Amino acid sequence: MAGNPLRTRADLQRLAIDLSAPPLRYLSAGGARLPLGRQATRYPVAAAEMEGAARLLWGLVPLVAGGETTALLDPVLDGIAAGTDPDHPEFWGAAVDYDQKLVEMAGIGFALMLAGDRIWPRYAARDRVTIARWLRQINDRALADNNWQAFRVLVNLGLRQVGEGYDRDAVEESLGKLDAYYLGTGWYCDGRPTQRDYYVAFAIHFYGLLYAVHAQAFDPDRSDRFRRRARQFAETFACFFAADGAAIPFGRSMTYRFAQAAFWSALAYAGEEALPWPRIKGLLLRHLRWWRDKPIFDRDGVLSVGYGYPNMMLSEQYNAPGSPYWALKVLLPIALPEAHPFWQADEDEPADTDAEPTPVPEAGMLVQRRRGHRVALATGQSNPVHRAGPEKYAKFAYSSYFGFCVEPMFTVAEAAGDGMLLFSDDDRHLRGREAHVAWDVSDRWTYSHWQPFPDVDVHTLVCPAGDWHVRVHRVRTPRRLLSVEGGFALPVAEEEAPPDRWNRRTVGVSAPLAGTLGLSAIVDLSGGRSLTAVSPLPGANLIHPRCIVPRLTGDVVPGDQWLVTAVVGTPSRRRGEAAYDQVPDPQPFIEMAAAKLDLAG
Repeated sequence: MAGNPLRTRADLQRLAIDLSAPPLRYLSAGGARLPLGRQATRYPVAAAEMEGAARLLWGLVPLVAGGETTALLDPVLDGIAAGTDPDHPEFWGAAVDYDQKLVEMAGIGFALMLAGDRIWPRYAARDRVTIARWLRQINDRALADNNWQAFRVLVNLGLRQVGEGYDRDAVEESLGKLDAYYLGTGWYCDGRPTQRDYYVAFAIHFYGLLYAVHAQAFDPDRSDRFRRRARQFAETFACFFAADGAAIPFGRSMTYRFAQAAFWSALAYAGEEALPWPRIKGLLLRHLRWWRDKPIFDRDGVLSVGYGYPNMMLSEQYNAPGSPYWALKVLLPIALPEAHPFWQADEDEPADTDAEPTPVPEAGMLVQRRRGHRVALATGQSNPVHRAGPEKYAKFAYSSYFGFCVEPMFTVAEAAGDGMLLFSDDDRHLRGREAHVAWDVSDRWTYSHWQPFPDVDVHTLVCPAGDWHVRVHRVRTPRRLLSVEGGFALPVAEEEAPPDRWNRRTVGVSAPLAGTLGLSAIVDLSGGRSLTAVSPLPGANLIHPRCIVPRLTGDVVPGDQWLVTAVVGTPSRRRGEAAYDQVPDPQPFIEMAAAKLDLAG
């Protein structure tokens, strides 16, 4: 990405080639497998190597659909014939229920949808039969009850596009399930009601808009419904992106990186001006430019597993070496001609200014739009089945600048607990918010009732206050507990003192952490807690390899106790110091919490 202006259609066409060429050096002789490494996944190596090859289709096929020619696509297309042929040594094998191969079939269906007229004729008649037969397995296999249902839809649409038999009943079944995930005002859950993350944008809406384009002629009602929901979603999703293009990281699959902006790409492809074209174009291209200077590639130019840098700590059990190439979905607009209104629009230039918070109740978020970053005050989400689910979904706040930490040890001595309130009943191990008994969002707060232990109840109200946010917790416990509460993870620049020198360093009763990369502070407004600074292990934070977190520690006595906390973080140290001179008055927030908790019982 280095040196690419990332402003025009030609720039993104070049990006498609520059991102695809390095991994293609490792493509197998038959083209069906892409062995990029041997990290462990929940699925076999053969499926992981198929994934690596098939995911390149998401970038190369739009290039060809847009009228360009590239030799890079040919070996991948050869690999489809080889991988689906039982007599070929690189045969991918039959698919079973919940198979990763079912996921990657979607890339082939996508290719046939967009460029079937150029791709299908290149295959011999025998190859067409074996490819179509192999793809149709998706109609007889169990799929995860989430965005996976869209893979069946894409495969059948691709087969239909090239005149092959497809299963309309299977498509209807999956479309019905996707409909059941709809929450309102453009938002879906990703199957599980407590999971409303970027899969809503780069999966369910992305595929829905593809369907709206390619099924409009024979399913206009559902196509219009997908379009209408996408228009509603755009209104709130835009606030997740800061003026510099950074998106708020939260949830799983952060290794797909700039797929975060693929929703804007799908709007362009579908011709949906949900927001003015200059704004959609700006949201997409600024996001790509934000990634441009991030060290996200290995030495050979292959995308690494990680987010802001190579980092296995954040990975999920389904992240194989080729998984990050779902990021190529962002390149869909290069399938459009230069004359399309999206490409003809002048990119907008948003001012990096403060604005009122935006409530997104369907996502369980209240988004603070502050100069330098976006902060999502979060509630209502949880994920019990993926690595570090509480950290990825259940923190109180997520920032586009500060990122968040995923830590291997939740102990009093080690855990930074950024954006979290944690409790210990043995003075060693910590537990925080993992699920919600009840939750709510307004334009003034996020609320949650949660239980770190079965006999401990915590009611939390988190309220925006300028650059600050205030957390009011009512803790009811029958026994003494130790509490630990963390602020934002302040990045530490390479030239600054090693984090080891700051580890567990007491910084006083009330003092901000400030450095060349911003300011982070946490203030105990209720009294009785001590302030410390903890450096998470290197690689804990998604964006910044080294960071330091201010945190409060103190005892919680049996009975009812109120903990009131103010948290501030700013990319600008000067702005942060000015904000720190104006710590919020806790009383209005305590009164607000008291009123809410009376209503909540």
